[in-house]
Amino acid sequence: MKRLLRTRQKLGKYRIEGLLARGGFAEVYRAVDTIEGMRVALKIPFSHLVDKELISSFRKEVRITAKLDHPNVLPIKNAAFIDDHFVVASPLGERTLASRLKSRMSARLALELAEQMIEALAVAHRHKI
Repeated sequence: MKRLLRTRQKLGKYRIEGLLARGGFAEVYRAVDTIEGMRVALKIPFSHLVDKELISSFRKEVRITAKLDHPNVLPIKNAAFIDDHFVVASPLGERTLASRLKSRMSARLALELAEQMIEALAVAHRHKI
């Protein structure tokens, strides 16, 4: 499948650095916010799948996530149509959970990470998510 965006391509204020992941209905890119100077993840649904229902689903996801103001929940920086793409931008973390789990860690660190995940789930639960 052809990628939606290319490395170094500009998308509004974002400059694409590379593809992070591809799922069943969207691609996620590593990019730089050229105005704020920070790295972000851009989630962009495949254009051939974009319809009113998908946009409604993405908007719902954005609204739900915006309610979850907690240090262990990744916030959404922006959600907008940019150059005919529906784009959801989030701050880019240092590492993925998958990459952290591949390296050795102490039992204490493993428990700290588990506690952070449980706290995030509790916040979502309190918001009936």
